[in-house]
Amino acid sequence: MPSSLVERDDSLIRHPTFWFNDGSVVVRIQDHLFKLHRSLLSRHSNFFAQYPAMNGVHKELIEDREADNDYIDVDRDRHVLAEDAEVLLEHLYHDV
Repeated sequence: MPSSLVERDDSLIRHPTFWFNDGSVVVRIQDHLFKLHRSLLSRHSNFFAQYPAMNGVHKELIEDREADNDYIDVDRDRHVLAEDAEVLLEHLYHDV
């Protein structure tokens, strides 16, 4: 496991809207954390539908280490911006 995944980073920010207490997957994009519903993401994305469970990978990064959550770290080399993810999530969660 790369050391960057294990080191705790206090600069991580829980997204104020897209952090659902009943979410099942935590996605880290840049310094933002999104706690989302894997079932919803899987309905709209083959990536999430086929993504293997990642339980335990990033538990050191998250204060509430819920055993039921999967953790996905979007690599910075992919140049995905938290702001872009927010726009996509606004579309997916339009009725929330």
